[in-house]
Amino acid sequence: MALHKYYKKWDIVLVDLNPVKGREINKVRPCLVISPNAMNKNLDTLIVAPLSTSQKNYPSRLRTNFKGKPGEICFDHIKSIDKSRIFLVEGTLDTRLRKPTNELLMTMFSEL
Repeated sequence: MALHKYYKKWDIVLVDLNPVKGREINKVRPCLVISPNAMNKNLDTLIVAPLSTSQKNYPSRLRTNFKGKPGEICFDHIKSIDKSRIFLVEGTLDTRLRKPTNELLMTMFSEL
């Protein structure tokens, strides 16, 4: 596990999210890097949103299909992680989902 490796926004990385507490999303799973590249390059942490194969249709989730498996990006479980939790880069987010991702994040964090 490379602590000082440079991960990019839109990378999908395999992350060990354990240990967890309460209802936090757990286990080793793919996560979407959503932190900006300037942060990713200079810090030893990343902001990620886990992927899940369950489909809850919450407004804080975005449907996706990763590695042939339908599922959702769980923006209701965004977290900051240390880069040492990452095992490998599994791919990147489909370019068609990048604008909807940014729009969902802006909606979630707006004060309107």
